Amino acid sequence: MSFAQIKDNDALIGKIRTMIKSGNVPHAFIVESPRSVDKTAFATAFAQALLCPVAPGEGCGNCPTCRRIADRNHLDVIFVEATEKKGSKVASVRDEDVEALQERLGSKPLEGDRSVAVICDADSITPRAFNRFLKTLEEPAPGTVILLLSENMESMPATIRSRCVHLRLNAYGRSGEEGREAADEAAALLDGLLEGRPYYQLREIIEPRAKGRNDALLFVDALEGRCGILLTDGLPATERDRLYRLVAQLEETREEIRRGDRADSALKKMVLSALRK
Repeated sequence: MSFAQIKDNDALIGKIRTMIKSGNVPHAFIVESPRSVDKTAFATAFAQALLCPVAPGEGCGNCPTCRRIADRNHLDVIFVEATEKKGSKVASVRDEDVEALQERLGSKPLEGDRSVAVICDADSITPRAFNRFLKTLEEPAPGTVILLLSENMESMPATIRSRCVHLRLNAYGRSGEEGREAADEAAALLDGLLEGRPYYQLREIIEPRAKGRNDALLFVDALEGRCGILLTDGLPATERDRLYRLVAQLEETREEIRRGDRADSALKKMVLSALRK
C-alpha cells in the first residue's frame, strides 16, 4: 500500500510529502488512530515514501526498496510489535525489544542514510522502557525516523509526547466504511439514551458491535466522537452533564475491552450505566 491508496487523509499525507521532499523530516512521530485503523500499513507506506529512490515522498510500491519494506526484509526499517506474555491474553511491547531497538538505532544504517523504526502498539510500552527510550528521542542518530503507533497518545508520558510530531490518522479503505457505519449507529444510540428509550430497544443497536473486540472499540470511538459533536451544540445543562458522565464511562469501557474483557458485557454495562444516570 502506498500513500496514493490511503484515502480521506489528504492533508496529513500532503504534509508528510512536503517534509520528505524538502528534506526536513522530524526524527519522531506519534501516529494516533482507533485500533480498527491499520496504522501499520500507513507506517509501511511512510517508510516507502521516505526511502523509495523512484518516487521520493510517495513510494512507487514496485521497486526493490518498496517491495522489501512491504515484506519486512529491508535492513534499515525495523518493526517492533506487541506480544503476549505467557499466561496473559494482553499483548504488550517487551522491554527487551525496546532495548534491542535502541542498540540498533545507535548504529549507522546498513543500506542507505536513514533508519526507520516502527513501534506498533506503543501505548503498551512500560514506563521503565519509555524512560530508557527517552534518550534515543533526545539524541537520535542522524537520519533516524521513529514512528510510535498509538490508539491514545495521552497514555504516553508527557516527556515522550513533547518530543514527537503528532499525526492523527483518519479511517480509510474498509476502515473508513466501517467508521461511517459505526458513526450512524453511535448517533442512534445516543438519541435513544437522551430520549430515555428502554434497554431492550438500545440492545438492538449495540448487539452487532458486541461480537468482536475491534468492532466494539470502533463503536466506542464513534460514540465518543458523537458526544463531542453534541457537546458543542448548546444542549441543556442536564443533558450536557449526562454526556460528560457518558464520556467518562466510555473511557472505562475502552480499557475493559483492551484488557480482554468480553466486548458484549462491556458495552451492555456501559449502556445500563448510562440509563441509570
